[in-house]
Parts: sequence; C-alpha cells; structure tokens
Amino acid sequence: MRNITIRHVFCFEPFDRVPPGDDNDVLELININLTQILNRLETLNTKVDQMAADNQQILEEIENMTSVVQSVLTLIDHLVEQVANANNDPVATQTVLDSIRAKREALANAVAENTPAEPEPPRR
Repeated sequence: MRNITIRHVFCFEPFDRVPPGDDNDVLELININLTQILNRLETLNTKVDQMAADNQQILEEIENMTSVVQSVLTLIDHLVEQVANANNDPVATQTVLDSIRAKREALANAVAENTPAEPEPPRR
C-alpha cells in the first residue's frame, strides 16, 4: 500500500515520490477528494440560487417603491398645479389646502404603517 497524503493528491508532491503500493489506494483517495469537492460545489450552487431569488425579491421591492415614489411626485405636482390655479379664489384655495392636508395625513399614515420597527441594539 502506498503512503499517499493529501499533498500528493493536490499535486504538492509528485506521485513518483510515493512509495510503491496499490494504485487503487491512490484512486480511492482521489475519488474521496473529488466527492468532497462536488459536495461543496453543490452547497455553493444552492447558496447562489438562494441569493439570486433574494436579489429578485429585492429588485421587485425596489420597483414597487419606485412606483410609489413616482405616484407621490405626480400627486405633489398635481397639488401644486391646483394651488396655482386657485390662487385668486379663497374658497378654491381653502379646498385645495384641505385636500393637501388630507393627502399628507394619508401618506404619513401609509409610511408609518409600512415602516419596519427599529431593531433593538445588540446587548453587550
């Protein structure tokens, strides 16, 4: 039986320096190491797949937030236009101001409801 070490299998030491013995021992050691490498590659592949799914979810959430932000900007532009158009009419101006206050409150409530709680600081 040859005295094979991990250094031989990973080519740190040439096989011709291995004492003579059964070549099946060498093949078995190589097979064991290849199996371990394949197992690690499968684990990495699983982790990469999970990261891809997580990234896709993050991208979808960003897209949703972008849509919400764009809606808010459109709302603000519309309200500014309404204020500009109602400038000479005190009743119309008050109606627009009431609308702005109501929409501001609705927006503030929506943001508060959808904002995650602050994580507790780690205990020391």
